[in-house]
Amino acid sequence: GWKPRLQFSWADIQEISRFSGSVFGTRILNFLNLNALHVLINKFFGSVALGLFSLVYQVIDLPTQRIAKTIMKVMYPILSKLQHKPKDYES
Repeated sequence: GWKPRLQFSWADIQEISRFSGSVFGTRILNFLNLNALHVLINKFFGSVALGLFSLVYQVIDLPTQRIAKTIMKVMYPILSKLQHKPKDYES
């Protein structure tokens, strides 16, 4: 029967790193951008303004997050099926 075994492939590591590296970099930049904004608002306008900003940001961002989450739940299975059929993906 089949037994699990550890396989290592530099080609696979490089392929995954190219994709995940750009995703990771984008997430870090977004994190730094938002936190820098928080630091600046707190420094120039104070903690009350920062609290209001954070609350308003969450209220504005919530619908976007809900919509994106719903779209991803629908699209993930569809795109998974199409990943090996590039011609179907184009149409």
